[in-house]
Amino acid sequence: MDQFSFAAGTWGALALVVLAYAIGLLGLAVFALAGVVLALRMHNERKAARWERQEQAWSPLVLSVLAEDLEPEAILASVKRDDRLMFVDYLLRFTSPLRGRELDRVRALARPFLAPIAEHLRKGDETQRARAVRTLATLGFAGYRPEVLAALDDPAPIVGIAAARSLCLSGESAYAPAILDRLGRFEHWSPRFLASMFAEMGAGAAPALRQVLLDPARPSVVRAIAAQALCDLKDAHAAGPAAALLLEEEDAELRVAVLRLLGRVGRPEALPAVRAALRSADPVVRAQAMQTLGVLGAPEDLKELRRGFEDPFPWVAVHAAEGLRRLGCRDVLQSMVRMQHPRANFAQEVLDREALS
Repeated sequence: MDQFSFAAGTWGALALVVLAYAIGLLGLAVFALAGVVLALRMHNERKAARWERQEQAWSPLVLSVLAEDLEPEAILASVKRDDRLMFVDYLLRFTSPLRGRELDRVRALARPFLAPIAEHLRKGDETQRARAVRTLATLGFAGYRPEVLAALDDPAPIVGIAAARSLCLSGESAYAPAILDRLGRFEHWSPRFLASMFAEMGAGAAPALRQVLLDPARPSVVRAIAAQALCDLKDAHAAGPAAALLLEEEDAELRVAVLRLLGRVGRPEALPAVRAALRSADPVVRAQAMQTLGVLGAPEDLKELRRGFEDPFPWVAVHAAEGLRRLGCRDVLQSMVRMQHPRANFAQEVLDREALS
């Protein structure tokens, strides 16, 4: 019994020693972590202070270049070798509101320092490569077209989309086919966002977009993006082909995009195709058809829109109410509100929205 008590006491003392060592090690770890955090904070503060000093030194010089009081070459010598990438980042912040001659002068300031940034396209990680693409396209596109175009095929989709957006922002519609051929790489991006990129290219991109829209060999999602881009561009030349396409295609996403396009640029000749879409088994297609019918429809389409208000899918009824408003049938909506129709709230919502617009 005494031996057992002695052994238990020995093990208890040993456990206390181990626990003390564990607490000590944990304290050291916490202390080391606090030191790392403090060091990082001090590093970031020094970096921020350095940025502020550099910006204060560069700002009056760059503004003098924009005002044409100084030539770009006059201030390049003031940029130290270790500060060149920082200077390019600083210039990049100037470009957003600038156009024409002022933008050209900022690009002239950046031009001597872009070669190292181009190196990031070959050696950097995907975030560095994406930033390099945006920087080269914004500040040195004229000299780095091949590099930006090649970045469309970068293994990282984030780099490819950066290249695609940069090419679209260039306004040079000749790049539209190359980007359209690679849209399948960007399937996880919002179709609305992708369509808006082409709209930024301008009307020159419309022929390539129409060609893709009418190509049955292309994926439906790509054709739907083309339809949305043509809608954003208000491309009237797409109206006739789009109406014919609406009668031929079965993919719901593509049909919705085409209906939206017809609602923007369609003519009364498209009405048979739009009316046929009202009988679609897909409620999203029916909903968009109701709204498009409100834009293109004639007084005889009132019956169809009222029928849509009774559709079992509420989303169709909402769009039917909007179609009634677009067709000028506010009295019908007001009547539904007065009669306390089961869906009077949809009619009231449309009327309220119109009153606020």
